[in-house]
Amino acid sequence: MSSKEPIVVGVDQSASSKVALEWAARRAEALQLPLVLMHVIDELAGPTDLHNERQKSIALLENDADRVREFAPLTEVQVHITQGDPAGKLVEASHDAEMLVVGTDRAADIHGEGFGAVNSQLTVLALCPLAIIPQHTPSEATRIVVGIDGSPNSLVAAHFAAGEALRGGGELTMIYAASTSTGLVGSSSDESDAQTAGQDVIDSTITELQARFGVALNVQGHVIFGEDPAQALKDSARHATLLVVGSRGGDVVHHLRHGLTTHSLLQGLVCPLVLTRPAN
Repeated sequence: MSSKEPIVVGVDQSASSKVALEWAARRAEALQLPLVLMHVIDELAGPTDLHNERQKSIALLENDADRVREFAPLTEVQVHITQGDPAGKLVEASHDAEMLVVGTDRAADIHGEGFGAVNSQLTVLALCPLAIIPQHTPSEATRIVVGIDGSPNSLVAAHFAAGEALRGGGELTMIYAASTSTGLVGSSSDESDAQTAGQDVIDSTITELQARFGVALNVQGHVIFGEDPAQALKDSARHATLLVVGSRGGDVVHHLRHGLTTHSLLQGLVCPLVLTRPAN
């Protein structure tokens, strides 16, 4: 068994889970990391239901492991079945993981419970980078998009994104999104000040990245103004292979000066999203 930290992917019977599984498997093979397929049985299942669910889970994971061996034959595959709260169990697994991968949520029920709420919890609680994979992903894209705001957490995201761009031979696009809905960017002078501040952040981040990764890094940056910074990021990530955002944990995604809820960012993902962990 490998001593490297694995990529952990949460699996169930949904279509989005299958897409996430393939994405995770291909990444594990490219990085020569083990892959753990994890399925969580409902914590409310009684003894009889638990036995039946475990048998179904074994069949599910065996089938998924076979699929992984088809398109990532060199990947070391492990399977793990557990019972409990899905978000809590995945968070536990993230403690010793290189990355945690999940598909996009189904809608939560009327109480806000169930698998629909799992991704929102993971964005706050996961202890390693979290990848959320939409059901439809760009097939030939190589461009990486990262949201920055000059904070230590966004710099962590920028470093991660730069590494991804170099590994895939693609372009890195940095987006500094400024909101016009707060009243802080409401006049031409305000917009000019925000443009200058944003460009300063972009320039300093490019300098930092080139110092670490070298001038071979193909990177550019844009300042974007709009009422919905989350939408600005997603629009910029259309036809991209990955969108990367820094998370501060315990609160909201923190790539913007004025804050951005994870809920807004997770709606209608156009490409895989990676949330990096807070800077130490």
